[in-house]
Amino acid sequence: MSGTARRSASLAGFSMLPAKEPPRSGKDGDITGRISAPVVTEVVPVAPRTEPPQARPVPQSAAAKEPPPRAEEIVVYWERLRRGRPLPLIGELDRSLVGNAWPDSLIVLFDRDVAMPRISRLGANDGAIEYTPMVTDWILSRARQVAKRAARHEEVQSFPLEGMSARYRLFLLPLGMGNGAGDGVLCHLCRA
Repeated sequence: MSGTARRSASLAGFSMLPAKEPPRSGKDGDITGRISAPVVTEVVPVAPRTEPPQARPVPQSAAAKEPPPRAEEIVVYWERLRRGRPLPLIGELDRSLVGNAWPDSLIVLFDRDVAMPRISRLGANDGAIEYTPMVTDWILSRARQVAKRAARHEEVQSFPLEGMSARYRLFLLPLGMGNGAGDGVLCHLCRA
């Protein structure tokens, strides 16, 4: 070791040895010259405003602007899609809007040649619904009926859950595939 004793770094603190020579310049990334230089500020006069300042609108998130839609408003959305036709087309459905506005929403599609329906989840399960086999069977059986009749339907049902009872409200809104038949159903499930 050299004759000069150096202190080692520790977690409790650190110290710096004074520099005996001026800092080197010209090295890549060396900004010591800019740090030690005095800061010069220039005051620029600003002309007074002739018009009163207008308050800028404070941007708010979409969630803060208006409350989330109620469960019943999915029927209003479906009616707007219909535009006087017997059924709205499934291709006109804004899946992300429905999924974000009404959690626990599904599309159930019935193919005439296949016995099992295809189910697409649109909204996330927000934990309010317990999807038991009885609840799932209820959704599928009612969706099949609505698809055959091509008419909207709403129903409330109670289901036993671990020593208590849960009441669910099911909105079933038929969708057309372009040929006029009720091949699909938009389903929204919520607590009653």
